Amino acid sequence: MDEVRVLITGGTGFIGRHLTRLLLDKGWEVYVLSRKDRFTEDYPFKDEVNLATADLLDPEKVREVVKNVLPEVVIHMAALTAVRKSFKEPNLFMRVNYGGTVNLVEALRDYQPSLFLFYSTAETYFSSDTPHTEDEPIGGETPYAISKAAAELYVRYAVKAGYLNKVVIVRPCNVYDRSIMRDIEESRGYFVEKAIIGMLENKKYLAFGNPTSTRTWMHVEDHVSAINAILEHGGERGIITTNISGEEHYECWHIVTMLKSITNYKGSILWYNSECMRPYDPPCLTLAEGRFLREIGWKPRLNILDGLKKAVENWRRVLSEEGEKASSR
Repeated sequence: MDEVRVLITGGTGFIGRHLTRLLLDKGWEVYVLSRKDRFTEDYPFKDEVNLATADLLDPEKVREVVKNVLPEVVIHMAALTAVRKSFKEPNLFMRVNYGGTVNLVEALRDYQPSLFLFYSTAETYFSSDTPHTEDEPIGGETPYAISKAAAELYVRYAVKAGYLNKVVIVRPCNVYDRSIMRDIEESRGYFVEKAIIGMLENKKYLAFGNPTSTRTWMHVEDHVSAINAILEHGGERGIITTNISGEEHYECWHIVTMLKSITNYKGSILWYNSECMRPYDPPCLTLAEGRFLREIGWKPRLNILDGLKKAVENWRRVLSEEGEKASSR
């Protein structure tokens, strides 16, 4: 595509920052829709993007942004994603993840972007011993998953109702390496990041939940590469649904074992910690390679070990830099 006017929700988040960098490098005109408090001092693209300040829960504000921007492409990735938190605040997750999607789709009724890319999740599948394909039914087994499945179903309804013409729905596997956020404490709430940060800090022990939960894992660089391939190849009118996945299916204990080796961590690992266990944890949520991505010839570049090594080095740099900042205050 040539220069394109793109509206991205969630552009201030973990994957969103990587994706924003990609879009800017492509020469696109980037509008980032987010709440004002998300455009923090450390947001790296303030001088390169157009800031569209709005809360997705405010339908009037969202309509105003859409009317002013008139986006050719919309990438909707804004969502609450902390699965453990969703058990405590299911109503909040439904309001933000489902309600925010409804507000955005309704705002686009009269503007018909050339492409609407919606971020769903692997969590919308039901637990199974075999990798999931896109033809399987969705629903989800956690409040987070249910909120995202509901949002996906509304996007599908919008295509049938004629509000959206061309939609790509992506269901990503577990994406790791949040180091671009530089938020050490918030990142501890995510499995891979908690392990990496704790090991680099030489904690005496690290506590986790279920060691045998099996997921498909992908480094954020490969994930963004997949999104780029989708944007370049587009698709036909209607809906394309694709997993974003490779073949890196591992139990949680295996990930921790690899990270211990990479970091030379000597502390103890405590599994089945009551504070880390979820009320329900699907035992196996793995994804088959995405059909559409396979058709256009995309493959992930990093295997699990190389991806984890890159994440460790990125976090090592961030922890060092943040430590230097703290000591100079």
